[in-house]
Amino acid sequence: MQKRYWILWMAGCWLALNGYVQAAVNPPKDTTAQLVDVVAEVEEDESIPDLYPEKKDLKPEKEELRRELNLARGRLYSPYLSLANFLLTLQEQYYHPQLAIRSLNQQGLSEKEAIEVATRLKRVLDGRGIYILLDEIPKDSLYTDTTSRRHRYQLHRDYPDIYLERIGGQWVFPKRTQNALPELYADLFPYKIDRLLNLLPASFRYAGSFWGFTLWNLCSLGIIVGILLLVHKLLSLLLTWLVQYLLRSFHLGRFASNLIKPIARPLSIVLVLHLALQLVAAIEFSPERTRFLINLLDIAIPIYITVILYRIAGIISNRMKARAALTESKLDDQLVPIMTNILRTIVIIIGIMMVLYNLHIDLTALIAGLSIGGLALALASQDTVKNLLGSLLIFLDKPFQVGQAVRIGDVEGTVESVGMRATRIRTGHNSVIYMPNALISDKSIDNLGMRTFRRMQITIGLQYDTPPELLETYLNGLRALVLQHPHTRKDAFDIYLNNMSASSLDILFVIHFAVATAPEELRCRHEILMAIIRMAQQLGIQFAFPTQSIHVETLPGQPSTGTPYTLNAQTAREAVEKAVVAEASHWKQPPA
Repeated sequence: MQKRYWILWMAGCWLALNGYVQAAVNPPKDTTAQLVDVVAEVEEDESIPDLYPEKKDLKPEKEELRRELNLARGRLYSPYLSLANFLLTLQEQYYHPQLAIRSLNQQGLSEKEAIEVATRLKRVLDGRGIYILLDEIPKDSLYTDTTSRRHRYQLHRDYPDIYLERIGGQWVFPKRTQNALPELYADLFPYKIDRLLNLLPASFRYAGSFWGFTLWNLCSLGIIVGILLLVHKLLSLLLTWLVQYLLRSFHLGRFASNLIKPIARPLSIVLVLHLALQLVAAIEFSPERTRFLINLLDIAIPIYITVILYRIAGIISNRMKARAALTESKLDDQLVPIMTNILRTIVIIIGIMMVLYNLHIDLTALIAGLSIGGLALALASQDTVKNLLGSLLIFLDKPFQVGQAVRIGDVEGTVESVGMRATRIRTGHNSVIYMPNALISDKSIDNLGMRTFRRMQITIGLQYDTPPELLETYLNGLRALVLQHPHTRKDAFDIYLNNMSASSLDILFVIHFAVATAPEELRCRHEILMAIIRMAQQLGIQFAFPTQSIHVETLPGQPSTGTPYTLNAQTAREAVEKAVVAEASHWKQPPA
């Protein structure tokens, strides 16, 4: 237990003891909650004795109320007069419970039982912070409730069983209110605190006045705060042990440190605030102050619940990050922060709704207004909504991963990140393009990064005067190059004389490289192209140019100008074998 808790506890006990002693020595002064000024509307008749006796030092507004009740000649023919009689005669300064029970339907009740019912009803009204403004109470003797269409007046919308009803020309609290009172009273004092209050002398409970607070108000507040601090400390220790025990039981002890501090302490505070809400009535504040304290607790409880859920969302996010780190896909790493933000936003919205609900704000009208506003916003921001849906489709379908090369329309590059609005792509020029997700979802995506093999297709053009035997030998040499290269696919390649174009004999050269990255692909292409050129030079084969020329084969008296081919078939085959062996030995060497 920290030192400040002990100090607060001792201060509360000292206030209670000191207040009890002062109450025994000094007689208390009357103090009451302020009532609203009223104006008498009934003419005074001096021939009828006053039902409500005079009392010295009665506050002016209460004296005016007493006079008006006397003018009514004891008849409670309106909700206003019935409540005025009930509230005035149960105040500590003007305490006449025998008059207060006139506001009850006393059928079947003795005077003692009726006084007990009236006292408990007054405690329920004060303990629940139901502050009644008399100038808002109807004065019409035939007042009709618009909902039930009966002569009823409900005091508070949260307590439908507490109402006044016109019976025999008098407005009184009916039997239904009296039957519901035991349950309301038990909820108000769940730990039989009312018995403790009944044991305290009235001289102590109503003694003194410090800034509008009685001595019992201050003492009970100090005691309750001390109790709550002690309970909070014990609950924190208990919940810490309980969380550790449960995690170890499920072999999750390594997560204890990440769960206890964020959750155990706020959860303890929530439980303590619930306890405080049940102890508010024991302080016996005025209805206005009780309502303020209840509203404060009603706001604090959902706020701390929201804090707990928010921290749980952070713990779930950390677990998702750990799981995403174990997968090969990098798109999961982009999805985790987005899902975390969505989850936390939902938690905050729920927390705000709980606070508004506890403050008795009509959520139906609020949700309806938000729905209409949301529709208008959606119509005004269709592109944003499309992008959000596009990002959702990308995360669900996973057409590419972060770090993969893609071709989307005219854009080609490497995916760097996927956001809620756009995807960032790094092009080959080292520039960055932000493509809206809605545009990506509408286009065909060529995922270059998912290729198992990388294809190389070229056309080799040879001159028309190349002998067929030499051409066939060259084709076999190209096939042997593919079989000898360490990074080519050996079971799928096509090397054939494919076309006789206008200026060349065209060889279709299609092979596949088993490499993972673009730089490796470029290196392999370079090696194959260099091998093709060197083999052609060794065989004496000339590459054709895409040009048109007039070629005179012979002139009278002149030797032929055609290309002389001196190699026979056997010599050509030997040259090809040497070229293949040389290229294979070159490829087997590690790159510089």
